[in-house]
Amino acid sequence: MVYKKEELEFNNNKKSNIALKRGAERSKDLQIRVRETLKIIEEEININNGVYPHKNGALSLAEIARRARVHPTTFYSPNQRDFGIEVTKWLEKIRFKSTANGTSVRRDLASRVADWRKLFENLQRAQRTIELELQQLEANSRLEIEKRDYEIDRLRQLLEATNKVKILRN
Repeated sequence: MVYKKEELEFNNNKKSNIALKRGAERSKDLQIRVRETLKIIEEEININNGVYPHKNGALSLAEIARRARVHPTTFYSPNQRDFGIEVTKWLEKIRFKSTANGTSVRRDLASRVADWRKLFENLQRAQRTIELELQQLEANSRLEIEKRDYEIDRLRQLLEATNKVKILRN
């Protein structure tokens, strides 16, 4: 079978257009995944008082790529170079806002541990206070019950003595 040159060019252009569309869809999917990862990372940093909670606080382009499940060199490819620059700018903005070097992260981690320890000790102290108050209330309740029992016995004896009627106890 002999193909004309025009038919071959048409088929190649058609395949090329399909491949371009597929590539554009993959690029769009990649950008969506990376942007979602950036949102998640930003939330984690906010929750952890400005510190990236993984890798000793070291956030890098490679870490973003790993979390987004893309290859780190993707951000440098010709089709993704502009997006890579956008991600790099985001990373610089986050680094500027948050603690970036390891020493500061460790110091910040130590201060957070100290804060949690202080909170724990305050909770322990409050629990002890509540337990002591509870014990005091129980003792007061027992004393009150004993007083009521004594009063009931006294009134029973008084009633039996005056009426000469035997009152059954509970």
